[in-house]
Amino acid sequence: MGDNSKQNKGKLSIVAMMLMFVLVPLAVTSVILSIAGASLIRSHMQEQELAKLRVAVTNLQGWYEWDLEEMGELTPDEDYIDSLKDQGVELTIFLEDTRFSTSVLKDDGTRNIGTQAADGIWDTVSKGNEFIDTKTKVAGRDFYVYYIPFHDPDGNIIGMAFAGAPSATVDGAISKAVTTFVIIAVISFLVWSALGVYLAMRVGKSLKQTADSLTTIADGDLNSDTGINSALSEVTSLIRSTDFMQGNLKKTVGEIMSSTGELSQAISEVNGTIAESQNSTEQIQTAIGELSQTSMTMAENVQNVNEQVLNMGNEVGEIAENVQKLDESSASMKKASASAKESINTIMEGSKRSSEAVGEINDQVVSTNASIEKINDAVSLILDVTSQTKLLSLNASIEAARAGESGKGFAVVAEEIKKLSEQSEESGNTIKAIAQDIIEKSTESVQQAAKIREIIEEEQKDMTATQEIFNTLTSEIDVSVEQISSISERVKDLEDIKGVIVSNVSDLSAVSEETAASCETVEHSVYSVVDAFGNISAKAEEMAALSENVNGAVEFFKL
Repeated sequence: MGDNSKQNKGKLSIVAMMLMFVLVPLAVTSVILSIAGASLIRSHMQEQELAKLRVAVTNLQGWYEWDLEEMGELTPDEDYIDSLKDQGVELTIFLEDTRFSTSVLKDDGTRNIGTQAADGIWDTVSKGNEFIDTKTKVAGRDFYVYYIPFHDPDGNIIGMAFAGAPSATVDGAISKAVTTFVIIAVISFLVWSALGVYLAMRVGKSLKQTADSLTTIADGDLNSDTGINSALSEVTSLIRSTDFMQGNLKKTVGEIMSSTGELSQAISEVNGTIAESQNSTEQIQTAIGELSQTSMTMAENVQNVNEQVLNMGNEVGEIAENVQKLDESSASMKKASASAKESINTIMEGSKRSSEAVGEINDQVVSTNASIEKINDAVSLILDVTSQTKLLSLNASIEAARAGESGKGFAVVAEEIKKLSEQSEESGNTIKAIAQDIIEKSTESVQQAAKIREIIEEEQKDMTATQEIFNTLTSEIDVSVEQISSISERVKDLEDIKGVIVSNVSDLSAVSEETAASCETVEHSVYSVVDAFGNISAKAEEMAALSENVNGAVEFFKL
């Protein structure tokens, strides 16, 4: 565990990574939307206020020009002049640059009549132009102002029509709207951030507990209880796979320990039997030497040789039984090895599913990019409509010019349509820029998801290495099984040799004249038995070493 801590030191945790993926794009998006929204709100409200002033001043111009044409003279109409005062709009009619009738009051409460407009305004309007500003002094205060020419019945410019609103009132409303928008953006950011932190902590806690459980298993403790719960199906699947692996490992290691214990005991019994058999063969060799020296001595000792051969036959039978037990133990070891291999395969499948889940996350982010591209297409469509609207406005202006005086009202409408199309185009471009920025941030998320997938693939390589180790262990067990089968065949050879010896001893009892030939045959058979026991002893030593290796490997685990 210490090595793991050193390896993990300085590396980014999955909780920090998830928080970075959630909070950073969310914060950047919130700031961008707040700035863009505040700018759009301010621009829209200013344009809306100026549009309201334009409607008011246009109506004022039409009212007094109609009055001048019908009455033949210009008379103040205070009721009309004050009609928009409750809506915060001040109206004024100028004769040249001097106020003729106005709703603007001085500090003493009287109407601000007879005063002049600010410098430069009449010079602009007298040329047939409009004068628009968001900060012009009127009666000592800053106003949003809209001035347009005022004509006599002959079409000559004789003054100006004015509509205005106090800048403090308009700017206050704009500030309030912007503040409200920013507060909503901040609250949304905090809510989504809290949700992101909560989910990241839940996922991180489950994965940390699972990693600790796997570390405990890696340290050899198979008795620990994970007790982990998670609301995520992928993490739950990983937890179940870990528990399943722990259970299988515990069962497999237990069976291996039990099998190696029985194998060690059987090998010990085989070694004891081999030692006794070697002593018996040495006695047989001594007897054969004596028989070679004299046939008389051989005849006298035939009975003793016969008894020794019978004892050897019994011990060979015991060896056969022990080899049978050893063969059964090796089969159990092979079965346990296959079970361990299946457990490793299960872990590999779980890792593959994790890799597939990260791929699905990557596909979801790509799908989000495609949706944002559709937003860009929709904005492009809006911009196309705006271009068509501009063309329509131009055509309307041309038709209004052709109509002359009767088309002036239509020209005003055409001009308004043109301004609205320009505003729509500007807003569409702003939305398109924001959408493009979101696509760039989402693309970064795709790259991060690809990095996570590479990490999971590295873990799969480690699991593959572990699987190869288990395959090696399986191969060694298969070799042990083959060696045990070889011992079993040698024991069968001993049974055959025992029959030959018994037959030869019987011949010696019946025909003493064939003592020399029989002695030579017996000596040859005894040499074969000695060689067979030497091979059995060597194989038993190899099995004992293999059993010790297996015991050393499984002693690492704590059951």
